Amino acid sequence: MKTTQFIATAVTAAVLGTAGVSIAGATTGTTNSQVPSTVTPTTTAAVAGKPAVRHPRARALARLRAIRLAAKRIGITPTALRTSLRDGQTIAAVADAHHVAPQSVIDALVTAGRARIAKALSQGRITAAQASELNAALPNRAAEFVNSWLPKDHH
Repeated sequence: MKTTQFIATAVTAAVLGTAGVSIAGATTGTTNSQVPSTVTPTTTAAVAGKPAVRHPRARALARLRAIRLAAKRIGITPTALRTSLRDGQTIAAVADAHHVAPQSVIDALVTAGRARIAKALSQGRITAAQASELNAALPNRAAEFVNSWLPKDHH
């Protein structure tokens, strides 16, 4: 029994460790040539001006963080927000229903995003040019997320 628990713990740690590497790689925009052979690359190189593709797990974690932050700003639980999203409401509609300006949710997302970008830059995971590009795109992406994003499983 102890051996099984140890193996399960080791596997869980390996998966979570890989997820962390995936997230870090996803934010750096690295290509296969920049990733050590022991780490699975999480993005593909930009092709013909298209941005690098983030790993699905990294996108899902980013959405989860954004939903948690939006729910906190609106004053509801993340579960309640996810339920509203699945019912076809946007985050902006939920914010309006709770007498919170959608722009304040967008501002909170931009502030949190810029903090994550600054941290990645200070840790050397992204270049100054990448940070500048990400910071420039952040307000539009946050506004799009708040005003029009719905989960795939909404009714």
